[in-house]
Amino acid sequence: MFTCQLCNGVSKPRQQPKKVVVERRPKTYINPGGLMSKGWEIVRELIVCAACALSLNKEKEVTKAYERR
Repeated sequence: MFTCQLCNGVSKPRQQPKKVVVERRPKTYINPGGLMSKGWEIVRELIVCAACALSLNKEKEVTKAYERR
């Protein structure tokens, strides 16, 4: 069981939490051979219930659609 960090609801037993990335930053990685590669590093993530994860996902889709205009 867990407490959703958005709605503060308590989950049902055996319900799996969803992790949602809310902040990330660019990161440069250097492997042992000296080669560099770029990627992303998670700065902050939330543990949320399925309902909140679904609503956040819909928000992201709407925002992306709006930005494409």
